[in-house]
Amino acid sequence: MLISYALIKSKLISNFAYRWESIGVILASAVEMLIVFYLWSAIFSWNNATEINGFTLTSIITYSVVAIFIRLICDTVIDGEMNYDVKTGDIIVMLSRPISIRTHYLSSAIGYFIFNLLFKFPLAFVIAILIGIIIPGLDTFLLFILSIFNSFLLLFAICFIIGSLAILLNEETWSLWFLIDALSLLFGGFFIPLVFFPDWIQAISYLLPFHAIYSTPLLIYVGKTSGIDALLSIFVQIVWIIALFIIGGFVVEKGLRRIEAQGG
Repeated sequence: MLISYALIKSKLISNFAYRWESIGVILASAVEMLIVFYLWSAIFSWNNATEINGFTLTSIITYSVVAIFIRLICDTVIDGEMNYDVKTGDIIVMLSRPISIRTHYLSSAIGYFIFNLLFKFPLAFVIAILIGIIIPGLDTFLLFILSIFNSFLLLFAICFIIGSLAILLNEETWSLWFLIDALSLLFGGFFIPLVFFPDWIQAISYLLPFHAIYSTPLLIYVGKTSGIDALLSIFVQIVWIIALFIIGGFVVEKGLRRIEAQGG
């Protein structure tokens, strides 16, 4: 599927209009990084431990800080755009455009992704370095970057499905998004590594796509997944991307047929 360069460029340019809001987001992320730093430091100090569940203090702080990075960079916001377009009726106008609806929103999401990399990442990365996170080797970092892009596509696919449900049901799906977002943070290993959870939660996590969004790149970054295992984890990400894109295509097609049947 070809992505419209013009759409990506226009969205990237328009995103810079929100740079002051983004500074607020970065500062909020910096506060979160400081919180996890002092929280894990206190936990290790209280237990007088050098390692918990295979994680040292430095590696668990790195895990938590990089998790905040992933959420900061991969935020697509297209679920909000789709809900807004359904509410205003702009979704009908898109039917007359020469590109598919998914291409339009993927272009928009890529614009946000590039903006986050250019503007949010450098400032937040400086803060993370001051905190003292682990800097991996080049081979690990390249695998991490690949897994991050897959995480972005996974988040987009999930947001697109939720947005497509808004088209199908002709109503906003904010409550569903908040539920899915909460589940993704829990079962994705965002707050703490999945190994800290009971076995039954870990079992559920690996049946859902959320672990591929957060846990996969995070474990690669801190060196808990490497070599063939890292490549296998990335392959699992790709399988989930394909599956969710197929589901999203089916849902949006049903929604567009409903609009056309009503004379939209």
